[in-house]
Order: sequence, then structure tokens, then C-alpha cells
Amino acid sequence: MTTPAIGETLDLSDSIQRFAGRNGAYYVHQFTKIQSSSRFSLSFNWSGALAGPVWAGARGLWGLFCCLAILELLVLVPLGQGLWSDLGAEERTRVEKLEHNYDRMLGKVQKAKDKGKTAKAAKLQKNADNLNNAIVKTKLKVVKAENTATVLIIAGLIGLLLVKLFEGAWANASSIFRWRKQPIRNPLPNGSMPSLTLQR
Repeated sequence: MTTPAIGETLDLSDSIQRFAGRNGAYYVHQFTKIQSSSRFSLSFNWSGALAGPVWAGARGLWGLFCCLAILELLVLVPLGQGLWSDLGAEERTRVEKLEHNYDRMLGKVQKAKDKGKTAKAAKLQKNADNLNNAIVKTKLKVVKAENTATVLIIAGLIGLLLVKLFEGAWANASSIFRWRKQPIRNPLPNGSMPSLTLQR
């Protein structure tokens, strides 16, 4: 094959096809789009967005695989906690115990009144009131725990969406960086990077 002259455009479609393997035509088009733009060119890869670290691993982008796996783990943990962890379970159990004790205390108050023990009934009533206040405060904690679960779910979903957008937007860029590191057949005589054209 004849070496192209300096400044001559070199078609690297075959190089990209060999590098990409499956869906080679897609990557030829995307790499060309990125290479030919003098400004930032947005290129979104849906496979990269949906599969994330799995896609990166399949493409041999192990550094990206580790980064994406960590990012997804950071957003999936709170999301899973909000969806499947009963954050208010402990407080609800406490409410049940307090309500049971409160009912028993009211029963003792009534017995004291029936026997004419007014002073004892007043003291027991004060204990019952304290139990009732504790029930109210604990129920508020249950509501707060449930609200925390909702916040975790919303934050997790937003975080997951942002991570997926990042994965899709960065997928092709990371691929082209790896492709550029591969040996290039028939480089230009001065060793410079040839420009890229897409054969139609």
C-alpha cells in the first residue's frame, strides 16, 4: 500500500472496523464525527448508557469499567435502602409496645378510681400521659424514617439517571481514546496523526 503524502487525508475506516468489531459501522460514524469537529462533539452511546460497566468491560475499557462500577454502586446502595429497607420498623415496634403499656396504664387508672383511690389514680394518669407523649414522639420518628426512605429513593433515581447520562456521553469518547493508542497502519512519514474520513 502506498504511503500517503503529508497533509493527505487517510481513510481509517478499516482500522476502526477492526478495533470495534461488532457494530463497526456505528463506531466509524461516531469516531468520524468526533474527529472532524473542531469543538466538543456530543456523541451518545445507548449501549454504554444502558449496560454501563458491563459495556465497558466488554470493550476492554477496564479503567472505565472500575469507575462506572463504583459510581453505580454509590447510587444503587441508597436506592436499594430506600426501596427495600424498612427504616421505620424499629420505631413502629416501639410504638406498639408503648400503646400496649398505655392501655394497661389506663386500666390501672380506672381501677384506682373505682376503688376511690383518687391520689393513686392521679399519679397513674400522669404516667399514662407520659406514655401517650412518648407514643406521639415515636410516631413522628416513624414518619421521619418513611420520609427518609422516600428521599433516598428519589436521590438514588436522580443519581442513577445522571450516571447513565455520563456513561452514554463518555462511552464513545473513551473508545476513541483507546483506539488512538492502537498501532496505526501506514502512518504519515512525519509520524503525525492522519485526519479521518468516512467512506460512503
